[in-house]
Amino acid sequence: MSVKESKPNLTVSQATEITGRLFGLTVSSVCPLPSYSDQNFHVVSSEGGQYVLKVMNSVDSQNLPLLEVQTHTMNFLRQRGLPAQTAVPTVTGQLMSLEEIDCGFGVQKYLVRLLTFLPGTTIVKVTCTLQLLYEAGRTAATMDTVQNQPRHRLFSTVGLNSSEHGGKPFQGHFHTDMIRH
Repeated sequence: MSVKESKPNLTVSQATEITGRLFGLTVSSVCPLPSYSDQNFHVVSSEGGQYVLKVMNSVDSQNLPLLEVQTHTMNFLRQRGLPAQTAVPTVTGQLMSLEEIDCGFGVQKYLVRLLTFLPGTTIVKVTCTLQLLYEAGRTAATMDTVQNQPRHRLFSTVGLNSSEHGGKPFQGHFHTDMIRH
């Protein structure tokens, strides 16, 4: 399956329906956000909250253990004071939901999460400066330091425990669609 066929292509109407059905929110506005292989929407609820509806591509949606680690890592970083999004539970208390959606390539399964919104400017709209690179590096170093702390049990499920890397901490990368200013 090509990247083009695995990337979701929901309409604003589909995103609104999914947000209401899964998360119990009344949506006042939905706007697409830039993304690479997934699809993201900025959601504003009538209740006053702002969120990002993240629909994973159909290929990554099949790797549930990795997505669980990603979700727990965001919570882990947020609990330690880093500006990280966290998953909002569905009306049934789940942090993510695997949905069958027709996005123009037939019905496929896509993992859906509603994340807290971090205000800022999307990276595509930011001019790269030395100061921005410095701040990004400083944040990455802080994240690396924080990640040296004990990990969630799911890291071993996907081979991300430090003991499996010669005692070195996991040196993964974090996909960020937003830079906070």
